[in-house]
Amino acid sequence: MSLYKDDKVSIILPTLNSENFIYKCLYSIHKQTYKNFELIIIDGGSFDKTISIIDSFKNKFEIKIYIKKTKNLAEALNFAISKSSGNYIARMDSDDIMNKNRIAHQINFLRKNHNYGVVGTNAFRKYKDSILLKPFNIKYTDFDLKLLMFFECPFIHPTILFRKDILEKNNVKYDENYNECEDFKLWFDIRKITSFRNLRYFGIIYRVHNLSASNKKIEKVTEYSNKIINLAHEEANIFLTIQQQNIFNKIRLLNITKQDDFDFINSNYIEILNKFYLTFKGQKYDKSQLLFFLKNKYFRFCLRSIKSNNFKPNKCKKSIFE
Repeated sequence: MSLYKDDKVSIILPTLNSENFIYKCLYSIHKQTYKNFELIIIDGGSFDKTISIIDSFKNKFEIKIYIKKTKNLAEALNFAISKSSGNYIARMDSDDIMNKNRIAHQINFLRKNHNYGVVGTNAFRKYKDSILLKPFNIKYTDFDLKLLMFFECPFIHPTILFRKDILEKNNVKYDENYNECEDFKLWFDIRKITSFRNLRYFGIIYRVHNLSASNKKIEKVTEYSNKIINLAHEEANIFLTIQQQNIFNKIRLLNITKQDDFDFINSNYIEILNKFYLTFKGQKYDKSQLLFFLKNKYFRFCLRSIKSNNFKPNKCKKSIFE
């Protein structure tokens, strides 16, 4: 990996009372095959053993630690970036574990593809009491990731590595008004500036537990992700009725229940997907890729609706764009 030694990576890692997880996280960073990095830690005022565990790694690699209470994660990440000396920024959370070649694979991709500014990876979920690893269902190409933003956040945040100069040259940063969805808002703000990619590589093990941010703050995540998706819809002149918005959010948030009437939801979702199709087919979107993306969305909706009221497989239309 000596070919890439001149590209310094700043890994930014927020911590707060992370003693139960931080050792494995730091050890996985220490074992990276790509060695030209610094670790910038923003600690929100831990009163457990987090800091002492971090101190035990100070002789293994470059660590900068700042004890700073911030109003939210976005402020902490912006502060860390302002203290970084690398020309690439990598994200990591204290309860996750990096696979040893993660940084090397991402740097390798960006050095070979100069029009790409943001690269993530896939990840394995590991639930607290399980030995099984479950992969995320994600998209990989720039086309799919940009289109996905009309439905959900396109990246797994702690897998991300991006070029710092994209933010500096365009005066962009994590939006502190979008607490818990600051990453989604950042991708939305830079989507027209650079190309996106997810690697078909499992860059981290994403540990799921009762203290996970995704579990603790789901209401805020939903509120702000809805807000960003609505911005995307408005910009593209896609207007859903209140009923359609409710159904759209129910489907994208995987909230379909046994009580839901499949016939009602199905007819409405077909109409919603047709609105996307009619809006995008005359624009820069490749028609075959667009059809494949939207049909995949419909197929996954049908799979998730199997237990809903009145569901029958033959009610799932083979073609929804006739």
